[in-house]
Amino acid sequence: MRMRLLGLASCLMLAATARADVSNDCLVCHSNERLAERDADGKVRSLYVDAQHFFATAHAKKGCLGCHGDLGLGPHDLALGRQPAVKPAFAPYVAKLPKARAVAVANCMGCHEKEFASYQQSVHGEATRAGKRGVPLCDDCHGNHAISMTDDIESPVNPAQQLHTCAKCHADGQVMAQYNVSTNVVKTFEHHFHGRKRLIGDARVAVCTSCHAPAASVHEIRGPKDPKSTVNPANHTEGCGREGCHPGTSEAFAKGFGHEVPSLAVRPLVFLISKIHILMMTLVLGTMFLHILLDIIRRKINASRAAAQSGGKA
Repeated sequence: MRMRLLGLASCLMLAATARADVSNDCLVCHSNERLAERDADGKVRSLYVDAQHFFATAHAKKGCLGCHGDLGLGPHDLALGRQPAVKPAFAPYVAKLPKARAVAVANCMGCHEKEFASYQQSVHGEATRAGKRGVPLCDDCHGNHAISMTDDIESPVNPAQQLHTCAKCHADGQVMAQYNVSTNVVKTFEHHFHGRKRLIGDARVAVCTSCHAPAASVHEIRGPKDPKSTVNPANHTEGCGREGCHPGTSEAFAKGFGHEVPSLAVRPLVFLISKIHILMMTLVLGTMFLHILLDIIRRKINASRAAAQSGGKA
């Protein structure tokens, strides 16, 4: 029995070593920062892999082939044909991707089954199945060769970085125009109480998924018109009142939060108060600076007169 266990351990060590050797072979080329390819649509895509970051991730244990499949031993124009076929369950989500990326993303979905099940129910999953462009997939949010744990402050899905990750799509006018979604969501969050508290370093404040996804699964982001959405008006009190946020909140309080830009048509009271505030601040500060300027001028005039008088007496 002991000999069998030792034999199994040796096999596992050899397998791990083999993966590392294959990864090192890949990195002979892919560690070159200038390595890139031109896609069918003419866009240049970098093929550079930061080896130091890659080997520091949990995915490094699987090696390159753990995600990309059997690439073979020859040049990629021949080896890509050896890649395994994508399973039918994942095919609708990766159909428009280059083959190497399609296999990698499909492997993400196969390993992280619970997260993929949630993604299928999300507005992102629905848009991907419908063939829409610019919809985020696993590597768009989590990265690819430098994937880190969510509690790592440098992770793109860490709450400290999440706004910037979501903004890659939600602040892009061309992408959002396909879905008739405003790009003001990022700017309004930054100007909102939550965004301002985040700016001064309060890590307890809500970020994108805090409101737009259920507590049980951050991948199940639904549109605001979806009855199950946490930002659907019918569910505002539940969303805002979750543990750690505003328990016991009222419906009126929940309605005070949103991404609308105040105007005479939308939240007119907030719009008018903000304009009055700007006017008052301009008047007060303007008067103060005018007073200081006039005081400086008067002091210089008085000093000049005093100097002229003392010179005349002499």
